[in-house]
Amino acid sequence: MLKTIHSRAPSSHSVKRPQSASSRSTTLPGEPTLSSSIISHNPANGSRAQPRLLANLLATIKDERKLLKNPQPTDPECLQIYSEAFELFITEFKTYEPVLSEIKRTYDATIEAQRLKINQLEPFRSKIDIFKYEATQQLEQLRNEQESRIRQFQAACKSLERDKSALETEILNLKGYAQSLAQELRERDLATSDEDALRKQVHEIQEQMEIAETVMHEEMLRREEEMDRKNRLFEQKLGECRTLSKENMRLRSEMAEMVPQSTQQTFETEIENLKNETRDLTKSLEYVKAEYEKCAYNLTMKTSIIKKMELNNTTFPDWELIIYSCSGSIQDWVAACKGADCNESIIILMRQLLMMKTLKKSPEAQHLTKEENMETKPAASTPKQVSDESFFVGLGIGGNVPKYLRFKGKVTNRHLSQKDTEVLINDIWIAKMVHDANPKNNKNLQDFLFSFLKKRFGSQEVVAEWGYNLFHGSKKYSTQSPDCKLFQQVLEGQTDEEVFHALQETLEQLKNAFYKLDMSLHEKSQGSVPKYNCEALFKEFWPEKTALQILQLQNTLDADQIGDNVSYSWIFNPESDGLFLDLVKEQEEDLRLRYIEDLKTTISTLSKDAKLLGQEYMRALMNHDPEKPKDQLDLYLTRGMGVSCPEEIKPRLFVEVETFLMNLKRGPLSMGKGRYVSEEA
Repeated sequence: MLKTIHSRAPSSHSVKRPQSASSRSTTLPGEPTLSSSIISHNPANGSRAQPRLLANLLATIKDERKLLKNPQPTDPECLQIYSEAFELFITEFKTYEPVLSEIKRTYDATIEAQRLKINQLEPFRSKIDIFKYEATQQLEQLRNEQESRIRQFQAACKSLERDKSALETEILNLKGYAQSLAQELRERDLATSDEDALRKQVHEIQEQMEIAETVMHEEMLRREEEMDRKNRLFEQKLGECRTLSKENMRLRSEMAEMVPQSTQQTFETEIENLKNETRDLTKSLEYVKAEYEKCAYNLTMKTSIIKKMELNNTTFPDWELIIYSCSGSIQDWVAACKGADCNESIIILMRQLLMMKTLKKSPEAQHLTKEENMETKPAASTPKQVSDESFFVGLGIGGNVPKYLRFKGKVTNRHLSQKDTEVLINDIWIAKMVHDANPKNNKNLQDFLFSFLKKRFGSQEVVAEWGYNLFHGSKKYSTQSPDCKLFQQVLEGQTDEEVFHALQETLEQLKNAFYKLDMSLHEKSQGSVPKYNCEALFKEFWPEKTALQILQLQNTLDADQIGDNVSYSWIFNPESDGLFLDLVKEQEEDLRLRYIEDLKTTISTLSKDAKLLGQEYMRALMNHDPEKPKDQLDLYLTRGMGVSCPEEIKPRLFVEVETFLMNLKRGPLSMGKGRYVSEEA
């Protein structure tokens, strides 16, 4: 390369250096001037031309770049071209050649030193890439190991739940066995009068009970040992997780300079999630352990109660009748009570037993249609599952969110019980009726609920907390409590408040009917009436109800109160928790739904059109309910047509049948003259 450039560059001998005005005014002795060697003039026009040295250097650089196919400025070849051109430039200036040569050598040495340092850093780059890859592999391995351990913990928790179910089944079997032993003891007491034989039989039965208790105690010990073993295993796994966490922290500190910050934050988030899952599993295990201890304590208490009842010669329940009534496996009853507490489970089972008892006793049940048989199903179906999360997620503060639910962020879940939810709903209804007593007040239930909570609790955060808990509780217990169901329907706008007021009016009139019956049977009110008189009272008060529904009401009275008399003062006490009023409220809801279904059938027989006029709906109402007064039929028609008064019903106003029935369903409905009309009217 150097030879090529020298061959093309002109020699310093052949370059003439004429005097130039731009050159220095003085020159060294014996040195030619720069202008005389690199400047030439055009004799034709006298204009100044390009210096010959500059033209030769530019031509040389251009030829070399073209020869090397125009290398980039950062390429070493390009640097070599300019270095050689600078060397030619230095040789042309003998006076400055030592200084310029020294400068060039210094720059070349510095560039070479930097190149050597860069070459020394190349192995470190590869090592950094290797460290990054190894760190990623180690983190992935740790994540997989933690996920595997979490799955093992989940499997262990499921195994504990299955063991708990099996233990509960064994406890129930042992209770039944104890009852059968007690029954056998009573039968043997009646069968023989020989005192020695009786003592021997009692001794044998006691030995059998002791053997059963020993077996049960051994089984409990075995369960406890199994629980301890699983606890130790859990502690061991938890220690391993802590060790892995420490190792992970150490690796993370070592890789602080090797991985990007975003990747490190992602790993920290994943590790924090795994820690949270581990804490949740620990809490679940503690909850299972507490439930196990609670079951063991209840078993001990029940055993002591059974022994005390045996000593007192107490008559036990007729378990054979209960077993006979509980057709199928006990798991069917467990599935019906899934998600409910003890009190709710007892209510569900009692209702199902009452329904089965009613079907067995009622002769009309043999001739029920398919639709009536569907109505005999218990109103309280399997409760919905509720998550164990400690917070609700706020719906925000938008205009479409109700005021009592406007909150952004997490809301504490108080896990309200059914009793607490019903008490709070009752307080809200009482305050709403007091508020509505003033004609100037006109608020729907949503707006009033916000005012009620705001007045009671103050801050919006607490208002939202109770609002979400009340909404969630009423929805959760709507399948078990008619009060919660009606409150939820009114709160969500599915039903009008008039349904609640009509239901309260019905209960008040029913209470007055009991009071009148009490006064007619006794000289003064005693607060109770004979149960055999209630059937006639029910038929007179509800002439539209079927014999099966009347029998269900009588059975709930037997379930609420034992004996021949019923204390209606206790039944209508707000503090009492009986089945009778719940069944009355459920049957009132069924009567409303049946009214809609029967009216739909009547409309379909009169016309097959999807849209009808107001006069056609009035004719259908009169055919379906001929005893209904004209003013109440006008109210039904106004509600169904979606207007505020009968005068707003236009002669050519068509309304769809489904829309009419949906609007009519929102308010109270009853056959005949109705119980909502005063006797004076």
